[in-house]
Amino acid sequence: MLPSEGLPKVQKDYPPIPKKLWDQEAKQRLRPSDFVGAKKCKQCHEEQYQQWSHSSHGMSGGWTKPAWAEHFAGGPLQFRDAVVKLKFKKNAYYFELEEEQKETQSLKVFAVVGQGKESIPSVQSYFTQSQDGTLRLLPFSYIRSKNQWVCRTSKNEQSKESWQPISLENSLYDCNDWPIKRTLGSHESFEHGCSSCHGSQVQLIFDQKKKTYQTNYKSLHVNCEACHGPGRKHTKLMKSKNVEQLQDIGMLSLENLSKRDSVYLCLKCHANKLSLGKGGEDHDFLWKDLETKYSFLMSDLGKESTFSKDEGFHHPTDQKNILYSDCHINGSMTCVSCHSPHSHGYRDETGEAWEGPADNRLCLGCHESKRHKLEEHTHHQQGSTGSLCIGCHMPSIQHGATHEAWMARTDHRIRIPRLEYQGGDHVCQGCHADKDQDWINQSMKKNWGQLKPMKAVVSALLHSQDLALEDGSHLELLSSSPSIPIAQAKALWEYSKRFIAPNMQLSNDAAIQKLQILTESTDIDLQAISLAMLHMGRSDEEVVSLLKATALRDKGRVLGIRKRWSMFLLLLASEYSRSDKPDELKIAWELVSKSLEINRNNKFAGLMRGVIAQKQGHDETAKESFKQILKSDPWSYKALNLYTKLLAEQKAYRTALPYAKKLGELRGDKISVNRTLAALFWHTGQKKAAIAKLNKSLKLAKKSKKKDDPVIKIISDLLENARVSVEQKQ
Repeated sequence: MLPSEGLPKVQKDYPPIPKKLWDQEAKQRLRPSDFVGAKKCKQCHEEQYQQWSHSSHGMSGGWTKPAWAEHFAGGPLQFRDAVVKLKFKKNAYYFELEEEQKETQSLKVFAVVGQGKESIPSVQSYFTQSQDGTLRLLPFSYIRSKNQWVCRTSKNEQSKESWQPISLENSLYDCNDWPIKRTLGSHESFEHGCSSCHGSQVQLIFDQKKKTYQTNYKSLHVNCEACHGPGRKHTKLMKSKNVEQLQDIGMLSLENLSKRDSVYLCLKCHANKLSLGKGGEDHDFLWKDLETKYSFLMSDLGKESTFSKDEGFHHPTDQKNILYSDCHINGSMTCVSCHSPHSHGYRDETGEAWEGPADNRLCLGCHESKRHKLEEHTHHQQGSTGSLCIGCHMPSIQHGATHEAWMARTDHRIRIPRLEYQGGDHVCQGCHADKDQDWINQSMKKNWGQLKPMKAVVSALLHSQDLALEDGSHLELLSSSPSIPIAQAKALWEYSKRFIAPNMQLSNDAAIQKLQILTESTDIDLQAISLAMLHMGRSDEEVVSLLKATALRDKGRVLGIRKRWSMFLLLLASEYSRSDKPDELKIAWELVSKSLEINRNNKFAGLMRGVIAQKQGHDETAKESFKQILKSDPWSYKALNLYTKLLAEQKAYRTALPYAKKLGELRGDKISVNRTLAALFWHTGQKKAAIAKLNKSLKLAKKSKKKDDPVIKIISDLLENARVSVEQKQ
């Protein structure tokens, strides 16, 4: 059971994360003034600038008029219940939205994101400015190569988000981005922020004095400094008279990066990541501090749709699979082994340019033994689709938003296409769609015989439900030998859920020994996860010993390890916190408390602890948890929202009102926030202020919802009742 009063005390013996580590991280934060822009780089690096300016990065957004202005010459976009006219006036572009029985909305375009290359299929999107200062994504996007306007919607046969052509068959309100909500840049106050990777040096900041947001960016292209880092110091040093004698030129050479850091440089944008920050993480970071801010491996734990059993992630825009490919782990492959960093053209390991990914020479430069007898290896005629290296080892993964081939991405895991985990979606069926699995199995055995044995931990995952404590088979999930980190992390997740969390005990000596070996893994995620698992099931004394050993052995990685350790426990807690069963909520409570023992600054853990306490009926404990967060971060939207609602439920209206006012300053565009304020004003005797907030709620509802939406009637009735009540008392 949870304690009836107050918060459970964090173990006093648990050494906190040293303050100097937090201070060092804070000093690494970059300022807009540190950056100079791509044109400054052009002065000395003309060749690289020209390559970049015609690349997908150099044409990824901004106000390049020839690339997109002609879209506005066409006729109106017609939905079933709305017409959108494209206008150019006073040197600006507008979408004019007309709906029946509603005022016309004139939505000025303030920013453009997406490629302007006609030869490369891509979606170009547009942002308008909201009254609060944020730039919000409009629901109308354009595919230039197809001359087609589309919107993202989940109204389709698969009930999955996809881009669909705008037509009379669709309602404006079927578009997932209407009403406008997705911001350019990320901030805790907004759930639907567009990643700051769609631009350079993008920051979304709330000005506490002006009570408004500022969206800052150097460029909506992906500029030089997005990869190379801030150039202010570099440009200043290179103007000095003794430049030839300088040992520090103010910028690291990317040519000399380790293979891991070289891949990190690209994956900071081209991968899904789990934030390890306190909340509202600043995305303007460099590859060198990525390890302390994000985790690749833990981002999809518990998500079966993307974290597959076939040794990798199954997501079309997520290229972190390269980290777990044999070509990277046991070879020297990085992103720039095949992709030119400035032009984005294809090249081999010597730097020689090739036409595209279908050129086998990209692979045969390393796999020389296959070059002269290619047909003996592929068992397909040379020049055919089946003879391409990427056809079998890097199959296309369709983009989740469309099933058309132009949005396909290749899988960078570079694996053997095994039938065991490919199922009915085997790569061979990309060409042999009429063949069943038996035919594929027989063909593979005939052509390639016995395949290279799969890793033991992958095999264990494929039959994990059959593993048990009684016969010792559970140990198959705890592979401590060098393997595939993705599969190992998934196996550790499965083990934690099945064999440790239910009783919060770990007493099997063999399991403990395997986990202790993993605590010294060179992979920081596996190291942190194994520490978290021992923390779940062992005594406080042993955990303190582990903390001290980690601090001594891994001085340079302590912050990254502790953040991951805490976050793994929190991820497990979230699995159990969704339940209403007391036993599972108790597990969630213990896990989230342990998460805070390791990282007391984990805001996400503090929020979850409050939510779990409230679900169990321990409101005072929940209040204390939310107050603790607000003490360190008075403008935390999530903490303000949860605390205000809890106080209102307890009828502590006067106490709740100041917190609700802050909510209104952060998100005055939300109907729910204005209704909350109206209720609190009413209950504290401020009738006119309450009516004003109801009026604003009604105005927002009429602007953003269908005319027959029940929310409009509910607010209208509340407003009318409030007016009648005031008039009667007068």
